[in-house]
Amino acid sequence: MAGPASLPSLDIARYRFTLRPQRPTILPGYPGSMLRGAFGWALKQAVCVVEHGECSRCILRESCHYPYWFETPFPGHLPLRSGSKDAPAPFLLEIAPAEYTARPTPEHPLQFGMTLIGARAQEALKYVVQAVADLGKSGLGRDRTRFRLTDVQAVDSDGAQNGRATARPLSAVTAERTATLATARRIRVTFETPTRIRVAGDLQAEVNFALLARNLLRRVTLLAEVHGAGRADLDAKAFLAAAETVRTEQSLLRWLDWERWSNRQRENLKMGGFLGEIVFSGDALPGFAPWLAAGEVLHVGTGTTLGLGRMRVEPLLDGTQETSAARRTSGHEILQPKVGGEL
Repeated sequence: MAGPASLPSLDIARYRFTLRPQRPTILPGYPGSMLRGAFGWALKQAVCVVEHGECSRCILRESCHYPYWFETPFPGHLPLRSGSKDAPAPFLLEIAPAEYTARPTPEHPLQFGMTLIGARAQEALKYVVQAVADLGKSGLGRDRTRFRLTDVQAVDSDGAQNGRATARPLSAVTAERTATLATARRIRVTFETPTRIRVAGDLQAEVNFALLARNLLRRVTLLAEVHGAGRADLDAKAFLAAAETVRTEQSLLRWLDWERWSNRQRENLKMGGFLGEIVFSGDALPGFAPWLAAGEVLHVGTGTTLGLGRMRVEPLLDGTQETSAARRTSGHEILQPKVGGEL
């Protein structure tokens, strides 16, 4: 690639919520499914104004926030993708394994992030905040402990508070990270939450750079088509051909199985994915810096609304042999399975 391919036009806003329990309690080892389910219920309660509550026959469906967030339709000018009637949702949860505690107390609260994707999602911010407050009041965990929403912060791409409750272009949100990665010809990609990437319908336990780049390209451009201003002006064939030249130096990925309960399907769904790290090298890597930075913000693969597919990218110098233990002391934690492999 002669130079970085520009990211498509897409607005992003990121927030961090703090929920304090009334008393010490125990939550799931990984709370993505619990939080997404509770948030969906609370958001519908916050915005729905019809007694029957059925989105499929509501005259307000096209303008209502709930179906846009949880039954996201493809715009009329776009074809259905992958046999699904639903487009990618305009939000995702951010759950940092190094910061999350499954045993929150009033002194050590539950914190999680939420990324809003697209200008229309940002328009729903007041309902989002109300829904998070309401889900806490309704109770979380097996003992339905009540939580108070005590803080909401707007944050930058590195998690620092910025004080701005406004959406910004994806290219601006990722600019600093893009600059950091723009000269790297060796990188380490760490998948911090289970990552689910499919090829011809089959989940992959390993990933090379070409497959990762293809999935980043698909996710970012599709989000831009549905929630932004459309695709970026790039040569997809050249993009993917350049990705094929990037080598895998080392792969330390592992598979982690877990299940989540689906209220809609009334059954437990298997949601396994790969975790761990992989080192890539190649002269083409600098051209992918914007897309790798976008992957840190938007995640990759399926199940992103649950917080899955969270990835972090580190530039490496030639010959770098830093150990996993050393990186973890610097704050780069990977989700660890609980007893029996459950999350």
